[in-house]
Amino acid sequence: MKNKSFEYNSLSLLILTPLFLGIGFIKIIRDVGNDFWISLIIGILLGLIINQILKLLPKNNNKPLFILINFIILLIITSSLTRSISHLYLNKTPDYFIFIPFLLVMYYASTKKDDVIFKVANIILFINIFLFIFSSILLLPLFKIDNLMPFFGDSSILNIIYSGIDFALLSTIPLMLLSKHNKKIYTLSSLYIFLVFVLIIGTLGINVASIFNYPEYIILKRVSFFDFFDNIQNFIFLSWIFSSFTLGGLVCTNIENYSNKKTLLIILILTFIINTVFSNFQIFNFINNYIRYILISIVIIFLINKMLRKRT
Repeated sequence: MKNKSFEYNSLSLLILTPLFLGIGFIKIIRDVGNDFWISLIIGILLGLIINQILKLLPKNNNKPLFILINFIILLIITSSLTRSISHLYLNKTPDYFIFIPFLLVMYYASTKKDDVIFKVANIILFINIFLFIFSSILLLPLFKIDNLMPFFGDSSILNIIYSGIDFALLSTIPLMLLSKHNKKIYTLSSLYIFLVFVLIIGTLGINVASIFNYPEYIILKRVSFFDFFDNIQNFIFLSWIFSSFTLGGLVCTNIENYSNKKTLLIILILTFIINTVFSNFQIFNFINNYIRYILISIVIIFLINKMLRKRT
């Protein structure tokens, strides 16, 4: 039973970070600058409140609405992951060459039992912990306290609160896909994201960090191992890809559990068509520009889903 609980907690930790990839970090940095830490504290507190509310809500879901929630999150994950891989590594490769393997892997993961997702998450968590500790140690010589100055910027109180809401939603929306919620796990995951923010700003400085679309990747480009092993950022960045695949696998598993393989296949094909017809670049930009409203819409659908659960 302890192993099952640990595997569940591993999954919970992993799925809370992918929505920040290419979206959360740069949005909050650009919106509030040096006041990021205030927004993050507000966001963590709001996230803990949301986490507590989720624990009090009924466990049952309305099938159509819950599938819709998973579909929206699938669109966000696949488009942001494809965009990051295309932008950082394969900018001359057609998006569908990147997109199709992701969907196939996620579909394959959903065909296995739920236990497989939890066991894989357990392994990936250990890998990610190692990669984070390893990269943090290598970044320490480049970290400067002066880059965090001034501790108080000139952002308006309204922008700081909005960014806090963004953080809370980005870090708690994935929890809606689970039936169990643990505030300690959420706190650990939030502190991890907080440390990544500090590493980004402390290494690059707020002005430089705000220039790049993927500052979480750029800081890794600055590290080397004993001056003879360069470009290790490609290895370390796998932690974000692993986490995204874990969330994608959970989404596909949920869709199949609440419907069937045929419905899941149709949704995956629809996801591919949307990203192909409108282009991954357009979809990602739309998501990036309206992420706050998309997340709020998910929350509204989720609450209606709980109210209509008896009609499932």
